[in-house]
Amino acid sequence: MTQLILSSPDEIPKLSINEFSLMARIGESTIIRFARKIGFFGYQDLKFELAKSRAAIVRASDSEEKADADLIYEQYQQSLQETREFI
Repeated sequence: MTQLILSSPDEIPKLSINEFSLMARIGESTIIRFARKIGFFGYQDLKFELAKSRAAIVRASDSEEKADADLIYEQYQQSLQETREFI
């Protein structure tokens, strides 16, 4: 399961737990136990964090050309927006 997540980090957030269990050929409860064991509340939390980390990587690579002040401002702005959406 870990290899599947590492090999397809962009795809996992798009999959339901049923789709992921079929792809990984394991039970849904195994996925939930795995997510909890590595520090998440469940599969949805794992998917959210995967998507968030992938977005941060993309933003970082896109913003290499920008000034440091602009980068910091955009990161704070994005963080505030994500917090607002979460609430």
